[in-house]
Amino acid sequence: MSRILIAPDVTVRRVTHPPGDHFFGYYEKTPWSPSGSRVLGMRAGFRYRQPTPDDELELGLVDPQGIEPFEPFAATTAWCWQQGTMLQWVPGTTDSVVYNRRREGRFAGVVHDLATGERRELERAVYAVDPVGRYAIGLNFARLATQRPGYGYGH
Repeated sequence: MSRILIAPDVTVRRVTHPPGDHFFGYYEKTPWSPSGSRVLGMRAGFRYRQPTPDDELELGLVDPQGIEPFEPFAATTAWCWQQGTMLQWVPGTTDSVVYNRRREGRFAGVVHDLATGERRELERAVYAVDPVGRYAIGLNFARLATQRPGYGYGH
């Protein structure tokens, strides 16, 4: 197996700090904003158990330099450790993100403009957004939770 070096001068540093446990998921999504000046993150108040439908996850912005504190912009109860809440930047925008939420017993995507605070709820939960930011694809996260425990959202 060969090693691939990202860059010879890469410095690894911690960019989040207590309280809470911070993470980002899923692996095929990038947490970095298009400009690279902000990073998306999630903060949980516990770590050694699966989330219940009542466990809230904070969504926020992280300073990539690790100087500024975690800056929450929303919370959700539609999440899991493996995939988070499918938090991701909306392609073609500089300030919009999408994530999932639970409301009245169902899951729905939310398009959130971080500059204005405006939120628009979608009919269904979101799994991924197309490269232009025009379409999204979703799946049944409740069913996924029963078929692949740890990947869906509990109900």
